[in-house]
Amino acid sequence: MEITKILLYIVIVIKVLFLAMFLYYKFLSYRHADKDKLKDVKMKEDIFHESFIIFTYVLLILLFNPFKRDIILHNNPKDSYHFQIVIFALAIIQLSNFSYTKLWKTPEILL
Repeated sequence: MEITKILLYIVIVIKVLFLAMFLYYKFLSYRHADKDKLKDVKMKEDIFHESFIIFTYVLLILLFNPFKRDIILHNNPKDSYHFQIVIFALAIIQLSNFSYTKLWKTPEILL
């Protein structure tokens, strides 16, 4: 299986886990759970959200790699290639500007 398909499935699974944590957080806040439990669930929700964002940027980098010339984003091939480069560059810029502080704490929070 191609790496982009695998990464796409990972992105979808992470988003589903994020939505599950979001709904669980809303349920706990509705039930007036203790603040420690709410804080723990909120941290997990944030980790899933940031993981989703990072994997999405990596997926954009892989999909819109400028060395692949067969991607059609516009009728004009030259404009299509320029759009491809812009999306690729924006994904790299977003990855370089991303704050990785919560993701470094992932093993101790999720376990």
